[in-house]
Amino acid sequence: MNAVNTVGGAAPDELWSEFVNTCDERNIGVNARVNEGAVKGVASLVEEHGNLFAWTDETVTTNESVTPVYTAVNDIRGLGEKITRFFVRDAVWIADVEANVLQDEREYLQPMDVWTRRVAHILWEDTWDATDTDLSQRAAAACTERSVSNAEFNQGAWYLGAKEHNGNTEAFVEDLIRVNAQSEER
Repeated sequence: MNAVNTVGGAAPDELWSEFVNTCDERNIGVNARVNEGAVKGVASLVEEHGNLFAWTDETVTTNESVTPVYTAVNDIRGLGEKITRFFVRDAVWIADVEANVLQDEREYLQPMDVWTRRVAHILWEDTWDATDTDLSQRAAAACTERSVSNAEFNQGAWYLGAKEHNGNTEAFVEDLIRVNAQSEER
């Protein structure tokens, strides 16, 4: 954040230079191989589109597709699939445009991490060998079938594991099994 405040905008090269300076001042490794693309790429996206949440809102509403946002963010070197999906999930949620996201694109709202994978494995026992893409698609379909927000389901799975159970896998799994059993009784 200091780098953005110092530069006063999203000029990619200036922002990267200030990022490097700030890391050096704090004796923090820069890891340029990973971080340079991410810092400059996000800054370039902001230069091109301005507020990325407003851009997501406009893109999804106008095009009735989240794919252009997903593709633009995923093309940034250093971010990767999971971070892209975290951004898309939260941007769609913040912009309140999930209803406009096509069913076959809702998997983009399902980033897979340790907590969401554990939820998937408890809900669908046949998913132990499934890829992250398979799990994302399965979760998206299940959310749609049950009229549940993809973003909120995914955020909730992460929050339950990481925050409510403070990373305690055993307590997290026990809680999920209990809740799943209760919902199957209904």
